[in-house]
Amino acid sequence: MIGGLDMDGRRVVGKPEPRKDGWDKVTGRALFVDDIPLDGCWYGGVLRSTVARGILKGIDRDPSFDWSKVTVVTAADLPGANMVASVRDDCPILAENRVSYVTEPIALVAAPDRLLLERALSCLRPIIEPDGDPVVDVMEALKAERIVWGEDNVIQQFDIRRGDLAAGFDEADFIFEETYSTQHQEQAYLEPQGAFAVPTSDGRGVEVTISCQCPFYVHNSLSKGLPLDPGNIVVKQSTTGGAFGGKEFYPSLVALHVAVLALVSGKTVKLIFDREEDLSSTSKRHPSVTRIRSGHKKDGTLTAMDVDFILNGGATTTLSVVVLQRGVLHATGCYRVPNVRVLGRVVATNLPPSGAYRGFGVPQSVFAVERHMDLVASRLGISPVDIRRANMLNVGDMLPCGQVLDQVAAREVMDRALKSSDYFEKVKRYSEENCSGSKVLKGIGTAVFLHGGAFTGSGEEYIDGVTKVVFVPGEVPEDGRVEIRIGSTEMGQGAATVLPQIVAEGLMLDLEKVDYMDPDTSAVSNSGPTVASRTTVVVGAILTRSAQDMIDKLRDFIGERENSIVSYEDGLFRFDGGTISFMEAAHSYSEVKGELVGWGRYRSTGSRWDDDTNSGDAYPSYSWACDVVEVEVDRDTLEVVPTRLYAAVEIGTVINPVLAEGQYEGGTLQALGYGWLEDMKVKRDRIDAGSLSKYLIPTTMDTPSFQIEFLEVPYEYGPYGAKGLGELPHDGAAPALAQAIGHALGIFPKDIPVTPERITAMLTSKEERR
Repeated sequence: MIGGLDMDGRRVVGKPEPRKDGWDKVTGRALFVDDIPLDGCWYGGVLRSTVARGILKGIDRDPSFDWSKVTVVTAADLPGANMVASVRDDCPILAENRVSYVTEPIALVAAPDRLLLERALSCLRPIIEPDGDPVVDVMEALKAERIVWGEDNVIQQFDIRRGDLAAGFDEADFIFEETYSTQHQEQAYLEPQGAFAVPTSDGRGVEVTISCQCPFYVHNSLSKGLPLDPGNIVVKQSTTGGAFGGKEFYPSLVALHVAVLALVSGKTVKLIFDREEDLSSTSKRHPSVTRIRSGHKKDGTLTAMDVDFILNGGATTTLSVVVLQRGVLHATGCYRVPNVRVLGRVVATNLPPSGAYRGFGVPQSVFAVERHMDLVASRLGISPVDIRRANMLNVGDMLPCGQVLDQVAAREVMDRALKSSDYFEKVKRYSEENCSGSKVLKGIGTAVFLHGGAFTGSGEEYIDGVTKVVFVPGEVPEDGRVEIRIGSTEMGQGAATVLPQIVAEGLMLDLEKVDYMDPDTSAVSNSGPTVASRTTVVVGAILTRSAQDMIDKLRDFIGERENSIVSYEDGLFRFDGGTISFMEAAHSYSEVKGELVGWGRYRSTGSRWDDDTNSGDAYPSYSWACDVVEVEVDRDTLEVVPTRLYAAVEIGTVINPVLAEGQYEGGTLQALGYGWLEDMKVKRDRIDAGSLSKYLIPTTMDTPSFQIEFLEVPYEYGPYGAKGLGELPHDGAAPALAQAIGHALGIFPKDIPVTPERITAMLTSKEERR
């Protein structure tokens, strides 16, 4: 039994139901924000800095341009506070006295047509006095010789310790140390950032329709950045073409820009980025530098580990504090470390602010620890699998933060993935074939990893999410339906199908009777942001309470009317003398008592966390996975082609197998691109990515064949036993790919992406050492 339900008798949970939003999207009926027709709409644009570090002296306006035809807004014209509300309020809406990165917003312009907008922007010239060389490297920033943020450029630091580090190293037979690095990564969502704003006729309110993943985050930023009553601010999420974390923080800035333009001009204003602007100015994954020093016994058993984990945060905080925290808490991976220190720092530089990206800091730290285990295995002359087995977490083991694990599936997923891929046989065979002089070299690699679901520590208690389901009557009882009205968003991941499956199961209805409503902050409950792999496991669990609340209200209503004890089973209310269907009962309730609403609220899982010491139960549940990646490498061109990926994944009960498989494949492909193809360099003082023809991402032609197996270990507090999935697949494929490339070429990649240029350098270095 799970959640009071015999799993063999499930109605829709666990079934491969088709996407409820799929048909509208494949036929083009779904309207993205730029597709929505708007009468009399003006167009907004942003004047951005071309200087990374300087003092803003003013903005020249070309006197030959007729400025009465457009609306221009500078920091001095902002109607409210010049800040974007987030973890910290250090990101300005518009630069005021100085600029801190290339593409920083300086002024806003709205015009009645796009051509006039472009002319107006070209006629504005910011006057910027350079203020020394910009700081772009984290090691340079740590010297604090040129300050970007605060007093020392350290935006946040976490220092987690357990055991006796010195004693652990004294106990070791061998000590190994290495540094690993990762670069920026672009979310490359289908639809760029965009929004439009409609001011009320009296100028006291505004409605913003936006492509985003956290509408209540946007509402909060508008409430704090505009001199308006929060009740007069409405945020609507339009159909959203992907997000992957890139539409968590940044839409708040977009919304403020477009809302300010609408309020100042008195017009409906639309602001849509093109791909070049999106690539150059929006937040990316944090680059990282990780140094790991570890002590081991002769058999590879860990005695100590010292991790120095550094993220490049860019010029302002955005979400760097929580990205760093999650990366730090996953920095020792799936391994038991008796004596450990993890020092995490996010450092400010004169680059665009880094932000959320699927995995949220874990892909960076897991890449480092997985590669380090490979390094230790190589140095000790044992296999990558044996080093992992010697140190694998078990039930009852303690993480560096002090959390004692009551469920661990690391060993199970690794064994399943190794078996399904014939890993050991292929390691031997590919090694032999590569010595034969063939043009194509083959390699195979593996990584095992975990990801904590939901917000870190006490985050869910702070959010205190609420869900709301509403009965919507039809003309006849059979036409009625139940609508989910919550702040959690559908952004391509399948929430508009999975969440109705959970509610339909709870109400014992067919799936076609339950719908999901695109969020509108004036009509939905605040279930929290759509981030942190929390939508299914946390919001889904709250929705089961909304469903139960609706059933309880109907049971009481019918019991009073029939003066009888009432039960509910298989969509029917049963009482002495008869039965009545859910829909009939809901219609009767609506006619007598008004709108039927089922409410649910977050309930604690009993986890304990100390925010001051970063200790305790970091996450209520962990999902586990192991990837095995096969590659082919052209001996002459060094072109890498991932050919196959095998995965074993433990995410509790799988609500929708088809969507879960699609989630894992999509996230893994992003992770593979992160590991080998997506080369977002920093040139001088700016991110060098002008278009998707320059910044390459994997296409269907680069996609390996997938073989994914789900292990179901039901989770007590998840809806019908489910745990989080969305972020997990981005954590493991990059280190597994790096191991596979190393196997094929006899090199050891410790920096990603593993581009042909980096491979050439490693091969050259290898030859020189010979």
